[in-house]
Amino acid sequence: LTAAPGRWQTHSGRKRSMTKREFELNLSDDAKSVKVVLVGDGAVGKTSMLTRYSSNAFCPDHIPTIFENCWLDRVVDGRKIELALWDNAGQEEFDKIRLLSYQNTDVFLVVFAINSPTSLDHVKSEWMPEITEYCQGVPVMLIGSKTDLRGVPGVRASSFDDGRMLAQEIGAAAYMECSAKTSDGCAAVFDQAIREALVGQDRRQKKTLTHRNHAKTANSQQCCTVL
Repeated sequence: LTAAPGRWQTHSGRKRSMTKREFELNLSDDAKSVKVVLVGDGAVGKTSMLTRYSSNAFCPDHIPTIFENCWLDRVVDGRKIELALWDNAGQEEFDKIRLLSYQNTDVFLVVFAINSPTSLDHVKSEWMPEITEYCQGVPVMLIGSKTDLRGVPGVRASSFDDGRMLAQEIGAAAYMECSAKTSDGCAAVFDQAIREALVGQDRRQKKTLTHRNHAKTANSQQCCTVL
């Protein structure tokens, strides 16, 4: 996998560089477009994951996010990718803004912090119902963040099996864990998200072609020849 530096558009006042239009002009025509959206409770580490993957940096200070966009170019399994990463606020007051980002999503990363039982519970009670209502059929990956806290004295952390079983229960395409602080697993999470998105795109394209072929067959059967 090869990567180029990230281009950020931010609405939390932290950093901004290249616009989406400027980024698109730098891409080759054969690049596949993939949109990955991160959701989950506030302070579970979504922005830190994004920053680690795009810039290989970590900021320990939590600054609440409204939403942020990051555009990257990647090559995954020999395919050129125009990758759009969307980071959303988990707070209820930003529900309407968050929903605007869901359009044309290829894969969701539903993130919880392994040291936060509440964020784990909300995966099933809040985030999956929202995704199902507005984006039914879009692939979902369940992500356990802050794995660097596992084993720390005084920290009660969920186990890998806890996350794996929940992923099976909600029908997630995969369960993975990572730590933005140590960088462990972060790249693997986003690389797999790209793969899941491409599988979903290919599946939808085949379904569309099948529907078109059926429509053509039906139309041809309705035609008659007058001699």
